[in-house]
Amino acid sequence: MCETFLWIPEKIGSIPLFGFGLVTIGWLLAMGAWLGWSCRQKGWTTDARSSLLFMLVIAFVFWKVFPFLAIPGRGVPIRGYGTMMLIGVLSGGGLAIWRARRMHIAPQTLIDLLLWGILPGLIGGRIWHVVQYWPIMKRDNLVDTFISVINVPGGGLVMYGALIGALAGWTFFIWRHQMPLLRMLDIVAPGMLLGLAFGRIGCFMFGCCFGGPSELPWAVQFPAGTLPWESQIDAGLLPVHGLTLETSDHADGDCANGNCALNHDHASHDHAEEAVRIRSVAPGSAAEAAGAKPGMQILAADQYQVLHRQQFLQWLVARPVGETIHLLVMPEPPARLARTTDAPNTESGAESKVSNSQSVESDGTNTSTSEMKPGESLPSLASVADSLQPVMLEWAAEALPAKSLPVHPTQLYQSIDAFILCFLILALTPYCRRDGMQLAATLTVYPISRFLLELIRVDEKGQFGTSLSIGQWTSLVIFVAALCLWVYIGFFERDENERTPA
Repeated sequence: MCETFLWIPEKIGSIPLFGFGLVTIGWLLAMGAWLGWSCRQKGWTTDARSSLLFMLVIAFVFWKVFPFLAIPGRGVPIRGYGTMMLIGVLSGGGLAIWRARRMHIAPQTLIDLLLWGILPGLIGGRIWHVVQYWPIMKRDNLVDTFISVINVPGGGLVMYGALIGALAGWTFFIWRHQMPLLRMLDIVAPGMLLGLAFGRIGCFMFGCCFGGPSELPWAVQFPAGTLPWESQIDAGLLPVHGLTLETSDHADGDCANGNCALNHDHASHDHAEEAVRIRSVAPGSAAEAAGAKPGMQILAADQYQVLHRQQFLQWLVARPVGETIHLLVMPEPPARLARTTDAPNTESGAESKVSNSQSVESDGTNTSTSEMKPGESLPSLASVADSLQPVMLEWAAEALPAKSLPVHPTQLYQSIDAFILCFLILALTPYCRRDGMQLAATLTVYPISRFLLELIRVDEKGQFGTSLSIGQWTSLVIFVAALCLWVYIGFFERDENERTPA
């Protein structure tokens, strides 16, 4: 993966590029020249006004957004995700223009149409992401929340939201110019799939939309700090300084598969206080040598009380190598004490009955027992009291795992799927005799493949009390809409051989 392709410097010598700099001024001059030529050729048309709006948005990005994104001393990062999204837009748009030429439609018409899909697509994709991940997006005040919402380069565009937003923008443009709606959307349908194919490669570079653990030869490992790595840290699949923690009772329910997010800074405050316990200790680690054992409850870290698993895990991950970790822990109760809490006293040598209580063995698993062995004595009160005293553990922080466990590259699966579906729709074009059939075919086959591929993704939790992700629910809705579109085409659209020439 390649999260950042290159860095654009903030200045050339002492001359700034962004803000009120060379790039912004150059763009404004080019925009003025193009508008002058366009108005001289066609006049001040609706298309010219639409193009001016889009160009002004780009000018605003150069003027305000790029300086905000610049990192002092390095410049503006060009991310792999954004680059592949741009390639997807250009390739999908190029395919649509090529198809329009074959249908004797002016390329400029398609360019104007496509421009009306870019901004609504970005807005739709971002809104979908914000709504889906609102507990993570919100901050402590309105200003910080707004910055979090608009920080698109930080990651967060949902493909379905972008698709719906782009379709809305295209529909408005087509309606405003009184063009045949379904025929125009047929032209761009394969281009949507081609753009999606490149966009999913961008997802792979960023590390989002990942799959569950896999032992297949083509399984991939993501580096430390990426979403799959963070998810596996939070799920207890990777040790942190020799420890993994028991999953929280307030977790989303899929942590065992890696469906967790480490950076739930603001969501964790909503959780009630919870006991934070050690799930496992890495063999041979410094934590094991210090006496850490599964089942121990962590009471304090560096004299600060531990009340939330998420906050403690973030603190633990942030410890640099070599720093001494101080943990105040409560040892696990003796297993025999847990088995005999409800047992009545009996005469020596008699069987001691226990009322089906649960015991926690030394390996952390729960077993059930109903009685003690004949002749086995209870632990003394003094030994029990000594074993339940808090203990301070100290050891040096170790290096964190450099990579995640191997996972399914579902981003590449979805990219290959979109390429195949794009060529499939292109191959079906000669057989689509009615307007809307290519769009309907796209909206039929893509939700099916998306629904199936979601089964091996673990980055999204189930919604509405089910195991279905929001992507699967959206796939079902779009599939039903596609069936309705097929019905409409069958009843109201005529075969191209039956159309009256214009």
